[in-house]
Amino acid sequence: MSTSLSTDYTPRPWWKHPTVPMTRFVARLAYEGTHFNGWQYQVKSRTVQLEVERSLNASLATSPASSLLDKVCIRAVAAGRTDAGVHARGQVIHFDYPTVAVTEQNLGEFEAGLNARLPPDIRVWNISHAPPPRENNLAAQGDWHAMYNSCGKLYTYRFSTRSVADPFQRRTRVTVPRGEELDLDKLAKMASIFEGTHDYQNFANRLLHKRRMSKKGEEFTTKRYVASVQLVKEREGEYRLDVRLDGALQRMVRNMMGGLWSVARGDMEADELRRALDGPLYPPGRSPIRAAPAHGLTCEWVYYDDY
Repeated sequence: MSTSLSTDYTPRPWWKHPTVPMTRFVARLAYEGTHFNGWQYQVKSRTVQLEVERSLNASLATSPASSLLDKVCIRAVAAGRTDAGVHARGQVIHFDYPTVAVTEQNLGEFEAGLNARLPPDIRVWNISHAPPPRENNLAAQGDWHAMYNSCGKLYTYRFSTRSVADPFQRRTRVTVPRGEELDLDKLAKMASIFEGTHDYQNFANRLLHKRRMSKKGEEFTTKRYVASVQLVKEREGEYRLDVRLDGALQRMVRNMMGGLWSVARGDMEADELRRALDGPLYPPGRSPIRAAPAHGLTCEWVYYDDY
């Protein structure tokens, strides 16, 4: 069997059961999400996970331990998925890499080699050995886990009310349509309604799919704890909504931003937004909540007690 890696990378099914000693690593990940169809691997789409795993496996394929490529397939697990067009600055991943291959080079060289193989819209940084397992770890094998060990996330949503948008920020900041006025004082005050623990079923997408998965043994709830939501003025006409929470449902932050915009524009009453939060689920197609565009959203940071 050849140990070369095809540029059309496809994960092999036996990656969960490697036959060689593996070491778990953790790393931060930054990416400009414009040309990605989200984080998760998809067969016919360019995704962040695809590019990261392609780089990891190519690194092994060109190392002195390349023969191990026939025995392992290196997969990356993220702290959370991001949708198509969404960016990240401090995303976190973990991955298992053959122990013998890592001892032959230091982590700085390993990181540089991965970045040399990654496309320019992704960079990996701060690679280190994963912290030791903790008691009562939620991960199936008890190992440190990028998703289950996280204790919070910070998302930001950037938008501009300037009459002339900055073209250098067109991929990371949404421009409010010209002539559309926002009551930013009302927006800032309304943002606080999201703080605390609430049921976000009206601010999430693909709930039916998630609930079907829960029937297979996965616990699923639409309740989430939001520590803070703050509107920050970055400079004249440019704003940022900071949302710190324990975890987000799909499109949850974008729907929060969209709801706040609707109130600030006068398209929705403040009480209607309050009713959507913790209220009964809207029938299909009847929700007044519309998600803000993806490119304004960035996963800024994932928090841990031990990383």
